[in-house]
Amino acid sequence: MTGLMFAQAPPPAGPAGGGPGMPGPRARAAHHFERLAAVLNLTEDQKTQIRSIIRQSAEQAKPVRVQVRDNHKAIEQLVHSATAGPDFDKQLQDLANAQGSLTAQLAVIHAKAQSQIWALLTTEQRQKAEIVRQLLGPGPDGLMWGGPGGGGVGRGMGMGRRMPPGPAQ
Repeated sequence: MTGLMFAQAPPPAGPAGGGPGMPGPRARAAHHFERLAAVLNLTEDQKTQIRSIIRQSAEQAKPVRVQVRDNHKAIEQLVHSATAGPDFDKQLQDLANAQGSLTAQLAVIHAKAQSQIWALLTTEQRQKAEIVRQLLGPGPDGLMWGGPGGGGVGRGMGMGRRMPPGPAQ
């Protein structure tokens, strides 16, 4: 569930908008966060604390995400190099090992934030959060939407899946 909250984290650098007439990633993330907060009936204090946790974890993850991107580029360059010499296998293995280590670092940052957020929730909110998590299911990488890997910290949640409606106003 708390992986869903990571949608509130700032998105990676890039275009801010989602195209003409479409909200950008930050606006979508804020909207999803508010809808989830309404479903869970979060207090203002809880929302403030959760946003702080998400911001802190996003800041911790930022340099690691840069390293993941740079390492991925290095793998692409190695694979596309015209001279795949005798060191190719070792270089590729070294880069792959580094990528795995970086992914593990992101998973730890994410899990620590999840734990901090979970601790803020009441028993009833945890039960609701678990229902939401089950409704949305795992992301394309097998992890909760917004988790490390394919979704990544700071990326959208749900990828078109519908959030359950908030409480009646």
